[in-house]
Amino acid sequence: MAIGDIIVGIDIGTTKVCLSTGEVNNFGQIEIICCTSYKCNGLKKGQIVDEDEVSLSISKTIKQAEEETELKINSAYVTIPGKYVTIVQNSVVKEVKDKFAGISRQRCAKRHNASKRHRYTRQ
Repeated sequence: MAIGDIIVGIDIGTTKVCLSTGEVNNFGQIEIICCTSYKCNGLKKGQIVDEDEVSLSISKTIKQAEEETELKINSAYVTIPGKYVTIVQNSVVKEVKDKFAGISRQRCAKRHNASKRHRYTRQ
């Protein structure tokens, strides 16, 4: 961590989503510059029961923090409680006809929605 780096942590709990933003100081310590939270009813007993509710709470918490700090949050460390959480690494590779054209938001959204429809099984 370099001096001035911004670190964001999000904790998804059963009743609220909390977000802390910190900046690395000259001593390599993280100074908290913002703490926000928003209520969330999307989890019950450590299991996500309403994905949209959790997503909305995270979005509102991030927006609140961005307004308070006047920073754009691009990434964060996230904690989710519960023994039911499984991490799935997923990637999509698609050839592009014109390598200079880039990838549109619509294409990204389409791929993202396709990955959400895929059901993962417990191992």
